[in-house]
Amino acid sequence: MRSLILAALLLGTAACSEQAAAPPEPSAEETIAKAEQQAERREEAVQNSEGLSDAQEFIDEIAVDGTVEIGMAKIAAEQASRDEVKAFAEQAITFNQSLLQDLSAAAGAAGALQVNTVLSDQDERNFAQLRGARSIDDMYLERTRERYEDMAEDLSEYAAEGEVAALKEWAAKAVPMLQDHRDELAAL
Repeated sequence: MRSLILAALLLGTAACSEQAAAPPEPSAEETIAKAEQQAERREEAVQNSEGLSDAQEFIDEIAVDGTVEIGMAKIAAEQASRDEVKAFAEQAITFNQSLLQDLSAAAGAAGALQVNTVLSDQDERNFAQLRGARSIDDMYLERTRERYEDMAEDLSEYAAEGEVAALKEWAAKAVPMLQDHRDELAAL
């Protein structure tokens, strides 16, 4: 009997030491809580710095504009009636995806900034309106011209007056690329 009790104690001790050797995996709730805390710290850092706050606002505007452009271009690439509009739309998808990737890299280099591409309800309604238009070609071209004007203004302004060096440098490089793309659009 004594030997059975000793064996049980030894097995229990061995099991406890094995469990102590491997730290437990965090639960899903703990992982989510940690991610939320990190996001809150980043937001606080951005809010506590006027330059970072302006930079985040700039990033948000450009990211949404680029995302909307990609969405509109996808619709035009599928539904436009003129081949040159479809070809431009395909280029616009590639251009804006590249623009967003470069923006994400610049935001990462700047530190606490993030690229957010949450679209408004109005943007979603505009997609639906474009999908249902009789002349997608003209509507797409007109809306793209307007959005590119806004993007060019935002990029030029940040390149000249921005406070975050990595974003300022990125914006200065993006301005001529956008201008080239706008020139192609003007030819349509």
